[in-house]
Amino acid sequence: MSFQDSSLGKLRAIVGTRPIIMPGFRIILEDAQGRIFFIMRSDNGKWGLPARTPDLGEAMEDCVRREVLEETSLILGEFPRYREFPRTGAFQWS
Repeated sequence: MSFQDSSLGKLRAIVGTRPIIMPGFRIILEDAQGRIFFIMRSDNGKWGLPARTPDLGEAMEDCVRREVLEETSLILGEFPRYREFPRTGAFQWS
């Protein structure tokens, strides 16, 4: 999906360059040896963590799973337990 076709791209087309606040997720993938997985970003050529802004109505877990699959071809198993705070969009790992 292109940026223009994404929820954020469509919103940006409406509001232009005005500031907007959008939720987003950075995903830390750690293997059994404690190594952290990084991707090389296509926009600036630097290393970074997989990250995504969820589509409208998309749950955090679905967003994270989709981004990891798209960026790495990995299918995630169980997540560590976390607690979501729906009104604020915040979450806390337990």
